[in-house]
Amino acid sequence: MLSIYLFRVKFIRGDNLALENEELKPSELFKKAIEERPAIELSTNSVWMIGNVTYLDKECKTGTFNVGKKSIESIPKYNEDSKNFESILEESCPNAKIFFNIEYEILGISNNSSLANDEYSIADKIQKLLEKTNTVTNSFKYIEISKIKNPESFISRLRRAYCIKRFAVHFSGPNPFDADEVFHKPMSAYLNATAGKKGYTVVDGESLNSETCAQMAISIAATGNDASAKIQESSDDKLSTISLSKNGAKVSIKNDIRNDDIKIMELIMNKYFKVK
Repeated sequence: MLSIYLFRVKFIRGDNLALENEELKPSELFKKAIEERPAIELSTNSVWMIGNVTYLDKECKTGTFNVGKKSIESIPKYNEDSKNFESILEESCPNAKIFFNIEYEILGISNNSSLANDEYSIADKIQKLLEKTNTVTNSFKYIEISKIKNPESFISRLRRAYCIKRFAVHFSGPNPFDADEVFHKPMSAYLNATAGKKGYTVVDGESLNSETCAQMAISIAATGNDASAKIQESSDDKLSTISLSKNGAKVSIKNDIRNDDIKIMELIMNKYFKVK
């Protein structure tokens, strides 16, 4: 069974960009950057590239592309004439299909062991590729790709806790369209206005409101950021620290739909809206 992990793409203001110069929406930047099909050399023997850009709807909001690396590798082969095993240098191009939703700035990434160690490594390469596009560099932006968290178990523990003593959240710009209106959006806007990259806020108390913390965790999880809490499970327990970061949002793809990109895209977005 194939697992596809959800990631969030964020286009963040660079230090040189004045607020009045922000012309293109993040979704427009996302689309233009992918369509450039960038390629970069990341080592003396490895070139990474994006290709096979395909849209799944008429509005060109969802689609797939392939990310891969081209390198020269020593391939073991058997020579029938000499009856010997030999090593032959050949070009290798392992690649993986990536799903995307431009409107919600979502990537669906599955791990390919022949391409990278894990989905985080593939996300890192995609980030480096998109950052090198003319679209991104000319807009004075930088990109952050972070894994969307599944907040279910984290929220469940918050709500079951005897008391919450501390609640901490990380946030980043730009102002997220799907974030909490009371805290998350204003803090991201403040971060954006000060040309900051990351923010961190901690609230301490004898017994913090569990439902408020839970709602904030949902907002933070959907934007790919992190949250943690110090809780007391029961009146007799010691304080323990729980974190959102350990739970990545993912969808499991059964073999009978592995070639149905539209169905897979639907499952990815259903998972995102469930997290959100």
